Amino acid sequence: MRRCQKCGRQNTDTADFCVYCGARLKKTAIKTTGYWAGVGTIFIGFIPLMLGIFYIIGAMETRQMYAGTLLEGDAEVQQIINNIITWGITVSIIGLFIVVIGAALIFYAKQKERKVRF
Repeated sequence: MRRCQKCGRQNTDTADFCVYCGARLKKTAIKTTGYWAGVGTIFIGFIPLMLGIFYIIGAMETRQMYAGTLLEGDAEVQQIINNIITWGITVSIIGLFIVVIGAALIFYAKQKERKVRF
């Protein structure tokens, strides 16, 4: 409900003029909670994204560390390294997906804000 600045009575949210005195109603403030929810979601999404990248980098460095040693041809060691890389890629994709959701929330909030402004 919107309150008239002239007579103080309540009007509907969609009214442009007061139904009691005819005064023009002021526009209400725009809520930006959607924007900040998007920003928070992006920051949260960066955590698994960076964690996944660190897993991948660590696994690649481990693979290079074992290159030229007796363990290089060990199938079990190679399987562990491949599993770590797969885990890193999966976690990175999840993080990237969360970041995209956050960006979509910000975009939606900005679009909604543009529609409300006059």
